[in-house]
Amino acid sequence: MRPVTLEDARDMFDYSRNPRTSEYLLWEPHQTIDFTVSHIRHLLSQYKAVSYFDWALVDKSSGRMIGTAGFTRLSGLYGTGELGYVLSPAYHRRGLAPEAVKTVMAFGFEKLELNSLFCRIMEGNIPSRKVAERLGFVFLGFEREPIQKRDARQRIARYQLTRDAYLQQNRTV
Repeated sequence: MRPVTLEDARDMFDYSRNPRTSEYLLWEPHQTIDFTVSHIRHLLSQYKAVSYFDWALVDKSSGRMIGTAGFTRLSGLYGTGELGYVLSPAYHRRGLAPEAVKTVMAFGFEKLELNSLFCRIMEGNIPSRKVAERLGFVFLGFEREPIQKRDARQRIARYQLTRDAYLQQNRTV
């Protein structure tokens, strides 16, 4: 994991244009490389403002960027963070998502000293729900209002992990 750079534009475009990548996300597939470059420029401005923590996931063997993981929202007032990640479908089912999310969790609880982390997962996204549950997140229920995704209303499951629960499960003896 490392910060996203403009040099990642081609790799990000390659996975972001695939409709399977964003099937359970709020954004639509990238239509042009220019859109991807513009998105990366926005990320870079957020890095400079120190208001955003999102990292590139890089395949060790090829050096290609294959996704991102980080925080989609942070609240200093409440000490909370919302986790988000996306991974190229070509890299699904390899244990990479849990590995990346664990790293983000450690950063959130150990470096940022957050009180809790949460994630919001579209109802049909069973693999992401399994990742959250495997890492100790607790299902809190569905958000009151569904969201509009393409031509359908989608319910959003909300999961939470508290700092105390994280410390308990990561305690070393």
